[in-house]
Amino acid sequence: MPRNIAQLPPDVIITICAYLGPRDLLSFIQTCRGIHALGSTDYVWHHIKSDLPLDIEGKLLDLSGSEIKSSVIRALRLDENWNSRVSKVTRISKIHPRTPVTEMQTLGRNWLVTSSRARGSSNTINISVWRLDTITPNDKLIGSAPACVISFEPVRAFSFETALCRGKHIALISALGSSATVPNGLWTIYTLNLKGRRSIDNKPYLEKELLIEHSGLLYYSQISGSIVAAAVAQVGLASWKHQILLLNTDTNVYLKIDSPEINKFDCGRMQFKIYPPYIIIVGSIKDKIKLQVRKLPMAIFSTIPIPPDFDEHTMPLAKWDSSIVDYETVAIRNLEMSISSEPFYTPFGLKSFRIMVNHSPLSPMENGRVDIFQFPIDTSQQNLEFTGWKPLHSFPTPPNSTLEPICIGTSGSRAVWLAHQWNNDEYHLVKGSFGEDGSYLVTDLQPPELPLPFEARDCKALYLEETRGRLFVGVHSTAEVFILEFS
Repeated sequence: MPRNIAQLPPDVIITICAYLGPRDLLSFIQTCRGIHALGSTDYVWHHIKSDLPLDIEGKLLDLSGSEIKSSVIRALRLDENWNSRVSKVTRISKIHPRTPVTEMQTLGRNWLVTSSRARGSSNTINISVWRLDTITPNDKLIGSAPACVISFEPVRAFSFETALCRGKHIALISALGSSATVPNGLWTIYTLNLKGRRSIDNKPYLEKELLIEHSGLLYYSQISGSIVAAAVAQVGLASWKHQILLLNTDTNVYLKIDSPEINKFDCGRMQFKIYPPYIIIVGSIKDKIKLQVRKLPMAIFSTIPIPPDFDEHTMPLAKWDSSIVDYETVAIRNLEMSISSEPFYTPFGLKSFRIMVNHSPLSPMENGRVDIFQFPIDTSQQNLEFTGWKPLHSFPTPPNSTLEPICIGTSGSRAVWLAHQWNNDEYHLVKGSFGEDGSYLVTDLQPPELPLPFEARDCKALYLEETRGRLFVGVHSTAEVFILEFS
């Protein structure tokens, strides 16, 4: 019998390592050289058990053990900093878009896409793409010339969505708006080459533009790889109908989902996230949250290109490939629902999904409440149903308060929001941390004795990049975007 654990057979030590959590594994492999060598193998780190958001953009199996280990160490340091009552801001940078930003999204580590109201227009936005690796720290102002690579104005657009689709240099931008000929719906999809003018052949940043008109009201969009989706509401005098439009930008396959399940959602209150081949649909139905997980129609993943035909009257009507699970929460009055605006990705597979629900009381003298719901997802199952689902976390908010804007990280374990207390007209930038075990922390992002370089009341846009520990803050009064780093 071995006298110490280092004398165990190598396969036993590797098995032990594969079942340890990140903190325990890192401590365990420091015990001796032999265990360190065995615990640093690719096999061990490919099987790491972790609920930490990792800054990994590919599959674990595509990375070496040392790369995964480095990501886990960064995630642990960020988690410790974020879960402290006073989190240390390790770096502050900023850019100057010249007009106040209304929305922001990152593309990988080095790119930021912003939208702002177009000059001289109240019904369209201007979209700008920024290179973040050109800005300097220490709170120095960076003008738009060295950092902004392209700025353009989609036709009558009011919102956008963006994501990388092929590697680190090709991205898609989905802009929703209205047109002069079809007042309710215009969907514009851009292909963005991030190498652009830096490439040998001097290609433009915008390589392709696709316009799709629709008679319904387009109000929500998502991108995952080459798949772009949009939610549309057909509104009548006394009724409405929801549809989900799906487009494969590589093959021109264009489908619509029109099912009784999604038509039950309150008008314009349906949102979704795509995690191929699945889609997670959430929305409100008469003071309850409904979450549905479905498998997308396999036709949308066809690799055979077809001629483009985007006529809504001839586009095929598709059905879900299968139903995985349905959740219905307990009743929640006056609810406002928020989900992550980050592209939904986890290297550990689709295991759960979180929603933040803010509900205010009928009286301005009563406390409000915020609930964090977590919905487990097992894609090996089908046709599961759960009702009366209760929140994982619940905490009060001051009376007569509003929470806007709200941004939630991709895993739902971290969030930031602007709280406005109307009774005393105070503004607070608040951070939240929500553990799997039911523990949580909700406190000011920074205490008064550590002021930030902007006033909380001027924050009009927020974007949290959870895995890298970066918070992007759009300041209205100065038309600046501050980048706060916590990693």
